[in-house]
Amino acid sequence: MNKFIQILIVCIIFSISGCTEGKTKMDYKISDISDITYKITDKEVELSYTPLMESLYYSPGVDLLEDNGEIVIHIRRCNINSKCEVDAQAEQGSSNKVKFELKQNYLASQIYLNEKNNTNSLAALARN
Repeated sequence: MNKFIQILIVCIIFSISGCTEGKTKMDYKISDISDITYKITDKEVELSYTPLMESLYYSPGVDLLEDNGEIVIHIRRCNINSKCEVDAQAEQGSSNKVKFELKQNYLASQIYLNEKNNTNSLAALARN
């Protein structure tokens, strides 16, 4: 059998079996998150959120990306059979709670969920 075809078959088997699960990080869509609340004190943020109830996925926590005086919080989505590494672990419960420190002070309008745009800022999304 041609070497290329053998490699292609192996790649297809790995992708179908889910062996690559956990290597590519997934985020919850904003529409799949509810009850977002936050508290900002000095350089610390407490974030509470409720991800979509799913039987095969959960939110282990968040990853943070600080960029040019703004920060993007990625609410991670992970397969229940995988261990996903995150910057800040979520305390699991009826809603997920995560607490993390930042390098500098930020306003709620400078902190975004998943991507930078005005509708995704904590100030626009959250109830306080």
